[in-house]
Order: sequence, then C-alpha cells, then structure tokens
Amino acid sequence: AYRFAVAPFEFAPLVLDALARWDGVSLVDERQMAADGSGQGDSDRARAAAHGAGRLIRGQVERAGAEVRISAQLLDTRTGELLARHAVRAPAGGSPDSAVAALADELVLLAAGRPADAGLRNATRSLPARYALARGLRAVNAWDLRAAADDFSDAARLDPRFGQALLWDALARAWSGAPAAAWRSSAERAHALEAGLSPRERIVAAAAVAMSRDDMVTACAHWARLARDNPGDFIAWYGWGDCLSRDDTVLRDPASASGWRFRTSYHAALRAYQRALQLQPSVHEGLSAGGFEPVSTLFKLRPTSARFGRSATAGQARFLALPGWVADTLVFVPWPLSEFRTPPTLLEAVQHQRELFHEIATGWTTALPSSPTALVALAHAIELLGQPGARETIERARKLAATPTDSFRAASQLVWVRLRLAAPHDPAGVAAASALADTLLARSGEVPVDPLALASLAALRGRTGAAIAGISQPDVRLTLEVPPGLFPAAPRLLLHAALGSPADTLRRLEREVAEAIDRSIPPRDRAAAREAWIARAVTLAFPGVRLEGAEAGGDYLLAALRALARGDSTAARAMLAAGLGTSGPLAERPADALFPEAWLLAASGDTVAAVAWLDRLLGSLYGKAARAASDPVEAAALVQAMQLRADLAAATGDTVAANAWGTTVRILRAD
Repeated sequence: AYRFAVAPFEFAPLVLDALARWDGVSLVDERQMAADGSGQGDSDRARAAAHGAGRLIRGQVERAGAEVRISAQLLDTRTGELLARHAVRAPAGGSPDSAVAALADELVLLAAGRPADAGLRNATRSLPARYALARGLRAVNAWDLRAAADDFSDAARLDPRFGQALLWDALARAWSGAPAAAWRSSAERAHALEAGLSPRERIVAAAAVAMSRDDMVTACAHWARLARDNPGDFIAWYGWGDCLSRDDTVLRDPASASGWRFRTSYHAALRAYQRALQLQPSVHEGLSAGGFEPVSTLFKLRPTSARFGRSATAGQARFLALPGWVADTLVFVPWPLSEFRTPPTLLEAVQHQRELFHEIATGWTTALPSSPTALVALAHAIELLGQPGARETIERARKLAATPTDSFRAASQLVWVRLRLAAPHDPAGVAAASALADTLLARSGEVPVDPLALASLAALRGRTGAAIAGISQPDVRLTLEVPPGLFPAAPRLLLHAALGSPADTLRRLEREVAEAIDRSIPPRDRAAAREAWIARAVTLAFPGVRLEGAEAGGDYLLAALRALARGDSTAARAMLAAGLGTSGPLAERPADALFPEAWLLAASGDTVAAVAWLDRLLGSLYGKAARAASDPVEAAALVQAMQLRADLAAATGDTVAANAWGTTVRILRAD
C-alpha cells in the first residue's frame, strides 16, 4: 500500500517527485516502468506489481486553448480496483509543478479513505499515519472503539505531531470507558497542536481536555455548542450525550424529595444519544457487545440501572438513584446511600426506556435492513417488552448472517429465546436449546465471539471451565465495570458461587478479592466494593458454602442469612421483608437475587412463600432470559433456581412441577 508506481505519461516524473515528499512511501523508478514498454491497460498493472508496487497511478493530459487538464487514477495493482481519481488544471504556458503536486497529494489523501479538510493537507506527511487514521475512522463507524484506539495510537506513533490522530485516540479511549489517565495526554497534545486541526476539531479537543480534567461544565458547554452549530454531526451529539451522562455531580435542591439533584439531566443525555444513533445507525454493531450490555447501561433498561453521584460540598459523599418517571420525563433523584429509596415509578420508567430502545432498534432495521445485528437488537427489544415475535426476528437474522461472528451472535440469542419458550413443559424445546448451546460452545474457538455471551452459554450448560475462561477475557472488565485491581478474581468469585463450585475454590477466591480490595480500592470505597463483589458472592454460595464475608457488609440479604445461621428464622424473614422495601419491585428482580431469597425463605420454614418467590422468577422468563444471555452469573443462578423449584415441588408432593423443572435441569446439565 505504500509502494507506488506511475505509468509512463507526460508528467509522470513530476508525480513521482510529489509522491517522494510523503514519509513512508517508496517508489518504482520511472525508468523501470518505461523499460518494459509504454503500453496501457493491464500491462501497466502487471509491471507495477512485478516491481513490488501495491498502487499504480495512470495519468492523462488534455490541452484546450490556454489551459491544460491533468487527470489521474489510483488503482490497486492486485485487484485492479479504482481507489481514487482526481483532476487539476494548469495554464498551458506556465509551470505545472504545483498543480501536479496537488494532484498527487489528493490521490494519496483520497486513497487513505478520508478527503482532508481544506487547509489540513500538511497535518501529516506520513502516509502510513494517514492510513492508520483511516482504519481507525472505519472502526469508529462500526463502533469498535478499542480497535480504533489502537489504530489512532499507531498513527500518532508514526507522526507524534499528527493532531487529528491524537484527538481521535483520546475520544476513542474515553468513549470505550478507559480512565481519564489513559487518554488525558493525547487530548492535551492534540489541543496544543491546534494548527493541525480544523476549527470544529479544535472545539472537540477543548472539550476532551476539559473532560479529562473533570471540568464537566466546560466540557458539556463545548459539546452543546458543537451540537447546536452542527445538527447533522454524529460526533457532536454523541459527545454531548456522553458528557451529560458522565457528570455525576450532585447539588443541593430543596425542591427535590431527597434534597439533592444531579447537575445534568439524564433525560437530556438520552435525547442527544438518540439523535446520534439516528445519524449513524451503524454504531449498533458496537453496542451489541456483551449481549447489548452497553445498550442496557446507556438506556437504563433494567430496574437495577443505577446512576451514582457525588457531592463536592458534602465531603465527596456518595449518592445513588434509580430511574423514575415524572411528566413524561426520565428522572433520577439522588439519595445518600444510607437514606436510599426506590422511586414509586421505577417500573414505569423502565417500561418507557424499553419502548424507546424498541423504537431505536426498529429504526436500525429500517435503515439497515440487511444487518443481522440490527435484527438481533430488535429481537432483544421485543424480549424485554415481553412481546411475541423474537424468535422469528432472530431466525431472519440467522439467514442474513454473512460472517461466522454474526451467525454466532444470532444463534446464541436464539438459545435463550428457545429456552424461554420451552421451560419447563416442553422437554424437546429445552433439548433443542441445549444442543444449540453445545454447538456454539464447540465452535467458539473458530471465530471471534462475545466472551460474555460465550460464558453465559457455558454457565447454562454447567461447563465451569469454559464459563470462567469467558468471564476472564480482558474485554469483559470494562463491560462489567470491574475495577482494574479486582479483575479477574472478582467476577470469577461471583460466577463460581453461582455455579455451586467447591468450598476451597470459593474461599481462595474470596481471600484474593478481599486482599485486592484492601490493596487497590480507596478506603472510602472499600465498603461498597465488598458489598458489590464479596457480599453478592456470599449470598449465592450460602446454600452450600459458608464464606467469611458473611460476617461483614450491610446488605439486607446478608443480614437475613446471618440471622438464619443463628437459628432465628423469624428475624431472617423480617430482615428480608424490610430489605425488599428498598430493593426494587419483585417482578423485576434478577435471578441472582431471587434465588438466594427463595432459598432463605424455604430454609426458614416458609415453603409456600419460597415457591411463590420462584414462580415470580420462572413463571415469566421474558427479560430475564435476555439478561442471562449476557450475564453468566444470572444464567447460572437461573438454573440453580430451577433446581430449587424442583426440590420444593418434590418436598410438597407436587409431582407435576417436580418432574417438569427436574427434567429441564437434567437436560441443561446433562453430559
């Protein structure tokens, strides 16, 4: 790609001189091309390829009165593909040098995949850097931000003064969830090289620098200005939404139920995001990662979709808010952690958000009707709404899948839809879902696949090694928002606990996570980290294994389990009932919460309540199956809940339910 040949024509020497001014370019000497003859057509391409050139320029000169028109084409010598074409004009009696130089430069820039902004031709003279930038921009278009960041980093390494590459490196890393320390330097260097940026890019650089310094007021003002001035600019709208959603500052507000409010509106952030996704629907490819986990986080599709806050005026106090719905607006009312309350309109808010996602996914399928990923996104939205049609939509996606990765994504979603439709009274349907999961697990090493989707399938089938390997992949850390010092031990602990792994494995991992928290988490955040990673693991493991973490933490379920361990079942049930008042609606509780809660009720002697608990979970798997598809802990807990339901049915003489759920589990955990 960096070795050029020029077919013999009148100004071929001038084109070669112009190309020689680019760094990273090598040239086939004009005498080498001329020595083989001066014919046109495929012979030019063959001669260029024989001399190792990947690119061939063919030129033509036309004279008309006082003007000379010089045109040229750039071709790929391997395929013959026309990569770019351009023409310039020069006075017939004057020097054509500057016109030919402009012609050569434009061919190079067009071949790099992105015509340069006027005035930015000299942003870099490195052709490899230009090509790396172009690759990165194509990756951004598919929303593969990590691959894009690598390409932009390569471009900046090839030319450390390439401001556009540095700016895009900062944006790609910021939007992929990397900490500010990982991209602050790129943002500041780009801002300092503003002569190599367009006026619009200078504002973007100023916004990126402000965000890296946690000056969200300044950053959001820059993004808002860009969005207002550029209503068709995806980058401006996405950047504005990202800035508004990142701002976690909480301010005092006597009009709020809690006495506090967030400085920025998440509803406004979502309007900006929605506009961005309308402008560039191809972004859905990247948002499909982790079973659409980025979508769930962005659009707050679950009752557990929290917004965290902090107050600079209250000693960096921490706040928590769940979605609410007021006057057709999504609202987050921040509460101090010790005073947290669940919004009464939580389920209404989640329903509205799921309807919004369905609208967006429908727009993706309209704009990109041949995209299997868009259809899988629509099926996911249908599942979350509990509407029919998900299976048919996924089957359409499988037929359209053009790559093994697309095929895997659609088929893995189909496993969960089949299971949801079949369990527990259609053993053949459960067996079909299980067999498809096995097929995907067996072929997973052949194609790039989503590690969380793979881990969920393995957890469903009880294949611990494959599940742990999937959840330990580096890409998973950002998706699950695991602090760097706790990865991969913390997610491994949760998954082992949900799978019912041996006590020595769980205790070793618990000690490892506890030591990592003390070593890598700031003191003020350690209690929250223990509750998020150790307490949750304790509640999942408790039915079979007592962990040391049961003695620490303020989680209501932990407190109830401790009371039960003391033999005080009445207190255990009371603590569970009190805790549920602040933990969200029961109908939307995830399996990894409902399963230990049901176990606790059964162990404390209230089998009827435990059965009702499990039937709320298993009676309607809409939404829960969709969540399990990207959450291996949820997937493992779901099977544990099915087993507990079978056991309780057998204990109470309900042979129909015992056989139905027992058969389902035996099929899922066979072999």
